[in-house]
Amino acid sequence: MQYLIASLLGIIGLTIKKSKVVFGVLFIFMWILFGWNTGNADYFGYEQTYYSLESYNGFNVYFAEYEIGYRFVYKLAHAFGMNYNTFLIVYSLIGLMLISNTILKYSAKPSYVMALYLIYPFLMDIVQIRNFMSMAIIIFAARYLFSSRKGDLFRYVLFVLLAASFQVVGLFYLILLLAKVRARIKLVKWISLITIFLVLFLILLMSGIAIPILGGMAYLGTKTSITTQIGYLFYFIIGFLLVRFSYKKVRTLEDSSSSGKHVVDYSKMNMANIILNINIIILCVYPLVFFSTEFMRLYRNILLLNYILFSHIVVSGFASRLNMTVFKITTIIFVVLSEWLFAYYASKDIVFYPIFEKNKIFDLLGL
Repeated sequence: MQYLIASLLGIIGLTIKKSKVVFGVLFIFMWILFGWNTGNADYFGYEQTYYSLESYNGFNVYFAEYEIGYRFVYKLAHAFGMNYNTFLIVYSLIGLMLISNTILKYSAKPSYVMALYLIYPFLMDIVQIRNFMSMAIIIFAARYLFSSRKGDLFRYVLFVLLAASFQVVGLFYLILLLAKVRARIKLVKWISLITIFLVLFLILLMSGIAIPILGGMAYLGTKTSITTQIGYLFYFIIGFLLVRFSYKKVRTLEDSSSSGKHVVDYSKMNMANIILNINIIILCVYPLVFFSTEFMRLYRNILLLNYILFSHIVVSGFASRLNMTVFKITTIIFVVLSEWLFAYYASKDIVFYPIFEKNKIFDLLGL
């Protein structure tokens, strides 16, 4: 039954795009999935570490490896006498509220964006809870990249540092400051240099040369096959083309508004421009996949921004209805395929099924 509910809510959200009521229902359902889950790939490790604070005063090998921000919220929850389940309920609520605030602020079709997020990558976020909070903070902080107000870039940096205190790879998103570069050719040159640096960096890592700052990073432990690497290349290209198409359509919409003497929404155009630049920057992540697929989360974490951009063009009335139909179908295929690849095919027994079948609310309702 829970699978049917999730499917129906996803379809309703994609269909009734503007409804804040549908958005609210999606929010509650996703909060239940996350906050009341009692078993997935990482659940028991996090739970055991949480209770080590009480039993061993935090003397746990995993606790020592957690970032300072995450350790702080653990200790704060303990100070309030929360058990792990209560902690997870509060923790997930905070993260989802950060995400929801951004969706409601920048999209007139919030249920559409939330439905895409439910399909992918929400289930992965339920498992990787430190990355989830880091991602939620980065998505919230994106407003400071969209803004041109004095001091907002400094605020963005502060939020990135906060995100990194939950998952150290959050520091990567400092690179998104380059999204403010106005000349796209200049941006491409910068990203080309960064990509070359990353390739050389990976060659050093794979040759066995130790990099002290990354010595304890588990992400650098698994290699990928050439087939997987080629597959990810196509994945990146398709995602980028969807963003580029959306950017061009936003420009078309605003140009038509200008010619029709309507008010041009320059903030929307600026947001579309920044999101396109972010996706150009994120292309430099691809070389990291040659070493470990875990680095795909760096791309996964900005998908919500892409979904917000998509939501601005999923409207009727375009001169080329065929192009819009193809875009809508391709977007759904891209998101569903992402879910199938990462949450089902690769890890259905430790991610997909446990999230839906090990839940206190569902058990209470007999689902």
